Amino acid sequence: MQSVLSWVPSIEYSRSGGINGQLSFRGQNSNNARSLNLIDGARYSGRTTLEFNLIDPNSLEAVEVIRGSGSSLYGSSGMNGVINLKSRKYKGDINKPFSMEAKVRNLGYSSINNGFNSRVETLSGGDGFDVLLRLSNRIGNNYDTPDGKIENSKHKHLGVDLNLGYTHNDTRYYLQGRYNKSTTHRGGGLGGAPGSFGNKKLMKEDPIKEYDIKFGFKTSTSFADKVDTFIYYREFDTDIHIKTPKAKVHQKFIIPK
Repeated sequence: MQSVLSWVPSIEYSRSGGINGQLSFRGQNSNNARSLNLIDGARYSGRTTLEFNLIDPNSLEAVEVIRGSGSSLYGSSGMNGVINLKSRKYKGDINKPFSMEAKVRNLGYSSINNGFNSRVETLSGGDGFDVLLRLSNRIGNNYDTPDGKIENSKHKHLGVDLNLGYTHNDTRYYLQGRYNKSTTHRGGGLGGAPGSFGNKKLMKEDPIKEYDIKFGFKTSTSFADKVDTFIYYREFDTDIHIKTPKAKVHQKFIIPK
Protein backbone atom coordinates (compact mmCIF):
# COMPACT_ATOMS: atom_id res chain seq x y z
CA MET A 1 0.00 0.00 0.00
CA GLN A 2 2.87 2.37 0.66
CA SER A 3 3.84 2.36 -3.03
CA VAL A 4 0.25 3.21 -4.06
CA LEU A 5 -0.51 5.92 -1.51
CA SER A 6 2.86 7.65 -1.96
CA TRP A 7 1.46 9.14 -5.20
CA VAL A 8 -1.59 10.67 -3.48
CA PRO A 9 -1.08 14.27 -2.23
CA SER A 10 -1.51 14.90 1.53
CA ILE A 11 -1.41 11.18 2.41
CA GLU A 12 1.54 9.47 4.06
CA TYR A 13 1.98 5.86 5.08
CA SER A 14 3.96 5.18 8.27
CA ARG A 15 5.45 1.70 8.48
CA SER A 16 5.80 0.10 11.91
CA GLY A 17 7.35 -3.22 10.97
CA GLY A 18 6.98 -6.03 8.43
CA ILE A 19 4.18 -4.86 6.15
CA ASN A 20 1.92 -3.08 8.62
CA GLY A 21 1.47 0.61 9.25
CA GLN A 22 -0.97 3.46 9.49
CA LEU A 23 -2.14 6.33 7.31
CA SER A 24 -1.47 9.99 8.02
CA PHE A 25 -4.12 12.06 6.23
CA ARG A 26 -4.00 15.86 6.51
CA GLY A 27 -1.93 15.66 9.69
CA GLN A 28 -3.98 13.01 11.51
CA ASN A 29 -3.27 9.30 11.47
CA SER A 30 -5.73 6.46 11.05
CA ASN A 31 -5.68 5.60 14.76
CA ASN A 32 -7.85 8.60 15.68
CA ALA A 33 -10.91 7.42 13.69
CA ARG A 34 -11.30 10.75 11.90
CA SER A 35 -10.28 9.43 8.47
CA LEU A 36 -12.69 6.99 6.86
CA ASN A 37 -11.28 4.10 4.81
CA LEU A 38 -13.52 2.28 2.32
CA ILE A 39 -13.17 -0.62 -0.10
CA ASP A 40 -15.68 -0.32 -2.95
CA GLY A 41 -17.81 1.95 -0.77
CA ALA A 42 -17.91 -0.39 2.26
CA ARG A 43 -16.28 0.72 5.50
CA TYR A 44 -12.90 -0.93 6.10
CA SER A 45 -12.07 -0.72 9.80
CA GLY A 46 -11.32 -2.77 12.87
CA ARG A 47 -7.51 -2.79 12.99
CA THR A 48 -6.32 0.78 12.47
CA THR A 49 -2.65 -0.23 12.34
CA LEU A 50 -2.86 -3.84 11.20
CA GLU A 51 -5.56 -3.82 8.51
CA PHE A 52 -3.32 -2.37 5.80
CA ASN A 53 -1.19 -5.54 5.95
CA LEU A 54 -3.93 -7.34 4.11
CA ILE A 55 -4.46 -5.16 1.03
CA ASP A 56 -2.70 -6.31 -2.12
CA PRO A 57 -1.93 -3.20 -4.26
CA ASN A 58 -2.25 -5.31 -7.42
CA SER A 59 -5.91 -5.96 -6.58
CA LEU A 60 -6.78 -2.26 -6.88
CA GLU A 61 -8.05 -0.39 -9.92
CA ALA A 62 -8.00 3.13 -8.45
CA VAL A 63 -7.79 5.14 -5.23
CA GLU A 64 -10.43 7.84 -4.64
CA VAL A 65 -9.76 10.60 -2.10
CA ILE A 66 -12.35 13.08 -0.77
CA ARG A 67 -10.98 16.04 1.18
CA GLY A 68 -12.57 19.03 2.87
CA SER A 69 -16.26 19.58 3.53
CA GLY A 70 -17.40 16.94 1.04
CA SER A 71 -16.19 14.20 3.37
CA SER A 72 -18.73 15.31 6.02
CA LEU A 73 -21.41 13.45 4.05
CA TYR A 74 -19.93 10.26 5.56
CA GLY A 75 -20.44 11.40 9.17
CA SER A 76 -18.05 12.35 11.94
CA SER A 77 -15.66 9.49 11.15
CA GLY A 78 -14.97 11.11 7.77
CA MET A 79 -14.44 14.67 8.97
CA ASN A 80 -10.73 14.56 8.11
CA GLY A 81 -11.21 12.87 4.73
CA VAL A 82 -12.31 9.71 2.96
CA ILE A 83 -10.17 7.17 1.10
CA ASN A 84 -12.00 4.69 -1.16
CA LEU A 85 -10.04 1.78 -2.66
CA LYS A 86 -11.67 0.42 -5.84
CA SER A 87 -11.15 -3.26 -6.58
CA ARG A 88 -10.32 -4.59 -10.03
CA LYS A 89 -12.76 -6.72 -11.96
CA TYR A 90 -13.06 -8.31 -15.39
CA LYS A 91 -13.23 -5.60 -18.08
CA GLY A 92 -13.85 -7.62 -21.23
CA ASP A 93 -17.00 -8.23 -23.26
CA ILE A 94 -19.52 -10.07 -21.09
CA ASN A 95 -21.92 -10.67 -24.00
CA LYS A 96 -19.60 -13.06 -25.84
CA PRO A 97 -19.43 -16.81 -25.10
CA PHE A 98 -17.89 -17.54 -21.71
CA SER A 99 -14.09 -17.91 -21.68
CA MET A 100 -11.31 -18.04 -19.09
CA GLU A 101 -7.73 -16.76 -19.04
CA ALA A 102 -5.06 -17.37 -16.38
CA LYS A 103 -1.96 -15.23 -16.00
CA VAL A 104 0.75 -14.04 -13.65
CA ARG A 105 -0.23 -10.52 -12.69
CA ASN A 106 2.84 -9.67 -10.65
CA LEU A 107 6.21 -11.18 -9.77
CA GLY A 108 8.70 -9.11 -7.81
CA TYR A 109 11.83 -9.15 -5.69
CA SER A 110 12.97 -6.64 -3.07
CA SER A 111 16.68 -6.55 -2.27
CA ILE A 112 16.22 -4.48 0.89
CA ASN A 113 14.81 -7.50 2.73
CA ASN A 114 15.23 -10.40 0.27
CA GLY A 115 11.50 -10.20 -0.25
CA PHE A 116 9.41 -11.95 -2.90
CA ASN A 117 5.86 -11.18 -3.98
CA SER A 118 3.65 -12.78 -6.59
CA ARG A 119 0.08 -12.69 -7.81
CA VAL A 120 -1.64 -15.24 -10.04
CA GLU A 121 -5.17 -14.64 -11.27
CA THR A 122 -7.84 -15.95 -13.60
CA LEU A 123 -10.02 -13.58 -15.63
CA SER A 124 -13.27 -15.00 -16.95
CA GLY A 125 -16.22 -13.46 -18.75
CA GLY A 126 -19.11 -14.07 -21.10
CA ASP A 127 -22.81 -14.98 -21.13
CA GLY A 128 -23.42 -12.05 -18.77
CA PHE A 129 -20.82 -13.13 -16.21
CA ASP A 130 -17.58 -11.46 -15.15
CA VAL A 131 -15.16 -13.25 -12.80
CA LEU A 132 -11.82 -12.35 -11.27
CA LEU A 133 -10.14 -14.84 -8.93
CA ARG A 134 -6.64 -14.27 -7.58
CA LEU A 135 -4.03 -15.80 -5.30
CA SER A 136 -1.22 -13.63 -3.91
CA ASN A 137 1.80 -14.25 -1.72
CA ARG A 138 4.36 -11.98 -0.05
CA ILE A 139 7.34 -12.91 2.09
CA GLY A 140 10.28 -10.88 3.36
CA ASN A 141 13.12 -11.11 5.85
CA ASN A 142 14.43 -8.37 8.17
CA TYR A 143 15.06 -5.03 6.48
CA ASP A 144 18.58 -3.82 5.68
CA THR A 145 19.54 -0.21 6.45
CA PRO A 146 22.82 1.76 6.32
CA ASP A 147 23.02 1.19 10.10
CA GLY A 148 22.47 -2.55 9.84
CA LYS A 149 19.52 -4.92 9.87
CA ILE A 150 16.28 -3.94 11.58
CA GLU A 151 15.65 -6.96 13.73
CA ASN A 152 12.11 -8.25 14.10
CA SER A 153 10.85 -6.71 10.82
CA LYS A 154 10.13 -9.79 8.69
CA HIS A 155 6.72 -10.77 7.33
CA LYS A 156 4.73 -13.24 5.25
CA HIS A 157 1.27 -13.06 3.72
CA LEU A 158 -1.14 -15.23 1.74
CA GLY A 159 -4.34 -13.88 0.21
CA VAL A 160 -7.25 -15.04 -1.95
CA ASP A 161 -10.01 -12.83 -3.33
CA LEU A 162 -12.98 -13.18 -5.66
CA ASN A 163 -15.00 -10.63 -7.62
CA LEU A 164 -17.95 -12.30 -9.35
CA GLY A 165 -20.70 -10.48 -11.22
CA TYR A 166 -23.72 -11.16 -13.40
CA THR A 167 -25.36 -8.43 -15.49
CA HIS A 168 -28.98 -8.52 -16.62
CA ASN A 169 -30.35 -5.50 -18.48
CA ASP A 170 -28.91 -2.51 -16.58
CA THR A 171 -28.41 -4.29 -13.26
CA ARG A 172 -25.22 -6.00 -12.13
CA TYR A 173 -25.48 -8.47 -9.26
CA TYR A 174 -22.17 -9.17 -7.60
CA LEU A 175 -20.45 -11.26 -4.95
CA GLN A 176 -17.08 -10.33 -3.48
CA GLY A 177 -15.05 -12.45 -1.10
CA ARG A 178 -11.65 -12.12 0.48
CA TYR A 179 -9.49 -14.25 2.79
CA ASN A 180 -6.11 -13.11 4.07
CA LYS A 181 -3.60 -14.58 6.49
CA SER A 182 -0.54 -12.62 7.53
CA THR A 183 2.32 -12.82 10.02
CA THR A 184 4.21 -9.61 10.65
CA HIS A 185 6.89 -8.55 13.12
CA ARG A 186 7.12 -4.98 14.38
CA GLY A 187 10.64 -3.66 14.13
CA GLY A 188 9.87 -0.21 15.51
CA GLY A 189 8.10 3.02 14.68
CA LEU A 190 5.35 3.06 17.30
CA GLY A 191 5.53 3.70 21.02
CA GLY A 192 3.55 0.57 21.72
CA ALA A 193 6.01 -1.58 19.77
CA PRO A 194 9.52 -0.11 19.87
CA GLY A 195 11.07 -3.26 18.44
CA SER A 196 14.45 -4.77 19.15
CA PHE A 197 16.22 -1.51 19.92
CA GLY A 198 15.83 0.58 23.06
CA ASN A 199 14.16 -1.58 25.67
CA LYS A 200 14.48 -4.77 23.58
CA LYS A 201 10.75 -5.48 23.45
CA LEU A 202 9.74 -7.76 20.55
CA MET A 203 6.23 -7.76 19.16
CA LYS A 204 4.55 -9.70 16.36
CA GLU A 205 1.06 -10.46 15.04
CA ASP A 206 0.87 -14.18 14.29
CA PRO A 207 -1.48 -14.68 12.64
CA ILE A 208 -3.70 -11.88 11.40
CA LYS A 209 -6.71 -13.35 9.60
CA GLU A 210 -9.41 -11.57 7.65
CA TYR A 211 -12.69 -13.04 6.41
CA ASP A 212 -14.76 -10.80 4.17
CA ILE A 213 -17.85 -11.40 2.05
CA LYS A 214 -20.08 -8.88 0.31
CA PHE A 215 -23.22 -9.21 -1.83
CA GLY A 216 -24.99 -6.43 -3.69
CA PHE A 217 -26.31 -5.01 -6.93
CA LYS A 218 -25.78 -1.87 -8.99
CA THR A 219 -28.47 -0.35 -11.15
CA SER A 220 -29.68 2.95 -12.58
CA THR A 221 -33.01 4.63 -11.83
CA SER A 222 -35.03 7.61 -12.99
CA PHE A 223 -33.78 9.69 -10.05
CA ALA A 224 -30.13 8.54 -9.91
CA ASP A 225 -27.49 7.60 -12.46
CA LYS A 226 -26.26 4.77 -10.22
CA VAL A 227 -27.58 3.05 -7.10
CA ASP A 228 -25.30 0.61 -5.27
CA THR A 229 -26.95 -1.53 -2.59
CA PHE A 230 -25.02 -4.13 -0.63
CA ILE A 231 -24.60 -6.06 2.60
CA TYR A 232 -21.28 -7.35 3.88
CA TYR A 233 -19.66 -9.25 6.72
CA ARG A 234 -16.05 -8.81 7.78
CA GLU A 235 -14.12 -10.44 10.61
CA PHE A 236 -10.59 -9.83 11.84
CA ASP A 237 -8.84 -12.38 14.04
CA THR A 238 -5.48 -11.34 15.49
CA ASP A 239 -3.06 -13.01 17.89
CA ILE A 240 -0.51 -10.54 19.27
CA HIS A 241 2.67 -11.85 20.87
CA ILE A 242 4.95 -9.68 23.03
CA LYS A 243 8.31 -10.84 24.32
CA THR A 244 10.18 -8.76 26.87
CA PRO A 245 13.50 -9.45 28.61
CA LYS A 246 13.57 -10.49 32.23
CA ALA A 247 13.36 -7.44 34.41
CA LYS A 248 16.19 -6.57 36.76
CA VAL A 249 14.90 -4.51 39.64
CA HIS A 250 17.22 -2.56 41.92
CA GLN A 251 15.64 -0.95 44.94
CA LYS A 252 17.22 1.41 47.44
CA PHE A 253 15.53 2.18 50.74
CA ILE A 254 16.31 5.26 52.79
CA ILE A 255 15.16 5.00 56.38
CA PRO A 256 14.95 8.36 58.10
CA LYS A 257 16.57 8.62 61.52
